[in-house]
Amino acid sequence: MTATIREANVFSDMFILLYSKISTITDPGSKNKWVYGAFPEKLIDNKAAYPLIVITSADVSYAPLTLKNLKRGPVRFGVDVYSTSAEQLDSVSSSVANKMESEEGNFQASGISVIRLTSSVPEQFSREKFRIHNRSFNYEFDFGWF
Repeated sequence: MTATIREANVFSDMFILLYSKISTITDPGSKNKWVYGAFPEKLIDNKAAYPLIVITSADVSYAPLTLKNLKRGPVRFGVDVYSTSAEQLDSVSSSVANKMESEEGNFQASGISVIRLTSSVPEQFSREKFRIHNRSFNYEFDFGWF
């Protein structure tokens, strides 16, 4: 499926495209929902809510290319993976990275080119009764309206 990304709806269209790809990754916890557009604050202290994936809102900047109102520029977004085990974090993170690679042709058909993983930062922090492992993927790609 190829999504159309429109300049007027760039943020929602980018999220819909990314969500449609990342949400097809199999949830090792077999929950009905595990991919979100923002961290689900109500679930932070519920160990059964993990793993989960958060797609951050796109950061878009572009400049005119010519006098014909053509625009092109970088788009940045993040994908954050949260888990209660380091092994599961690595497994889900690998699935995210593989999904982004395997969908490159579909992204290009939507006008996205040269997808770059600019960083993949692992962290961990403690809640009252368990530890949360997190990896933040930061992606950048080129996009234009012609």
